[in-house]
Amino acid sequence: MAQTRVRKSVRNRLKTLQNREEIAERMDKMKKNRNLQMFLLLLLPVAFLIFGMLVFPPWGMKDETKIKTVIETVGAGKAEAAVKSEDKAGGIGGEAGAGGGAGQGGEGGGGKGWEGGDGRGGEGGGGRGGEREDEGKNGKQDDVKEGEKRQKRSIEKTEDHVEKSKDNVETGSAKEDRTVLKQVAEGKSDLKQKGRSADAMRKEDKSSQKKASTVGDQRLRVEDTKKYKPTIQRSLKIGNFELQGKNIKAEELKPSKSHNSSVRVYKFENFLTERECNGLIQAHKRHVLEFSDVDPIFCCDDISTIEKNVKDAGGKIAISAADLIPETTCLDTKYSEELKSILRWSYSTAFYPGESPFTRVFEERVKQAAGLKPSNGGKFQITSYEKGVGYKTHTDCIIGNFDLRDRMGTILVYLDDVPLGGETSFPELGIKVKPKKGMALVWNNMNPDGICEPLSVHTAAKVQEGHKYIIQRWYYHQSFANLGQRAPEPPIPERLPKTARVTCDEYEHGSCRWYDEWNYDHIPDYLQRMNSLS
Repeated sequence: MAQTRVRKSVRNRLKTLQNREEIAERMDKMKKNRNLQMFLLLLLPVAFLIFGMLVFPPWGMKDETKIKTVIETVGAGKAEAAVKSEDKAGGIGGEAGAGGGAGQGGEGGGGKGWEGGDGRGGEGGGGRGGEREDEGKNGKQDDVKEGEKRQKRSIEKTEDHVEKSKDNVETGSAKEDRTVLKQVAEGKSDLKQKGRSADAMRKEDKSSQKKASTVGDQRLRVEDTKKYKPTIQRSLKIGNFELQGKNIKAEELKPSKSHNSSVRVYKFENFLTERECNGLIQAHKRHVLEFSDVDPIFCCDDISTIEKNVKDAGGKIAISAADLIPETTCLDTKYSEELKSILRWSYSTAFYPGESPFTRVFEERVKQAAGLKPSNGGKFQITSYEKGVGYKTHTDCIIGNFDLRDRMGTILVYLDDVPLGGETSFPELGIKVKPKKGMALVWNNMNPDGICEPLSVHTAAKVQEGHKYIIQRWYYHQSFANLGQRAPEPPIPERLPKTARVTCDEYEHGSCRWYDEWNYDHIPDYLQRMNSLS
């Protein structure tokens, strides 16, 4: 019996030991499984990260690839495409275009050059002036190719300057004016003047006036035109439109002289509302007033033009080439102060598409009334004439110019009534129009083939009583890159902030005019470069 109990006890202990060993083995297995699970859990995010890197390249790699693409694009002469592709990534920025000021425009007409101001013509041409949309003449093919080669060589040198110049596009005056023009659509503009003395203005930053590179390089962007697809405006398409519940009808002005040209002149009563007219006048007055603390600088196409204008005004002045500001055809401040007391001029201020809600309202109304495409339109220019001031007989397009990038049509709207004088006349057609508030004139300057019509010549009679205000816009037969875009102003002549320019060009067909913009019309180096492409 005792042996049996011992045996049973031994068996029980052995079973217990076996059970403990099994339990220990199981615990070891569970521990190993738990470690494996933890390892897999830790490994899983790493695997996903590696997988993501393989499928989706890191941002840095994409940026590097994008930058490489931009460099290759610019090197291939496609700066415009590079600019657009880099805008979202904060890259090389938007296209700065080139130069921008006002040419020598008259009422409905004006200067000869790029549309950064009031000149005529198309970008890339070699015209006579300085609107940002260069008018240019059709030149020899070999000269054009050579000009493109020179331009490509200068792209790398000018790219940095163009980017810096872009910051100068919106000067203080431009930003403030945009605010006023925004209010125009709501009729809220006023004439509050933030007075600043000339001494205070002299302390302002002059960095935008420093000469950073060869003049004209930033404007002669041949590569811009290569990817641009122009639109064509062959003729007017006159129609009626609705405005504030009223049907605005077109009326063709019949000429009293017979002719066989394609020129047609139309008028629209109440094209702009009274509130719109008043708002535009207020914005114009305010902007002109902001420039009154500093004497304007006088520029000309030739010294003889200044002398003839002075003689007509009953004055006398002796000027020589030595009196011009270096590298320009502008007179130094000594003579500018003297001419200010002798000559009289009209005033022009400009704003550009997109700078005010009113620009979209205006261009859409013009499209409905005259069929003129917004893409073929330039800047918007408000001009005022004091008593005794008008503008000589001129055409808006260039006679004998075969470049299609020229002013095909003009719209002019009177912003106020004029008691006496100030008529717009077409002497070769026998048409004369008296200014009436809100009334618009629309006419074509070129025929459907893009040839300038000499019979489109017109004049602005001198104001005999009251004050005349107009807003006008030119539409081009063929659009081009940078048309209707505000551009950086040239660094020369050196000038104080808020310094206006008075241009007296083409004595026979032009009158002196004050501009709030500066362009390249009076920089010989620029004109020579343009001529090299013509």
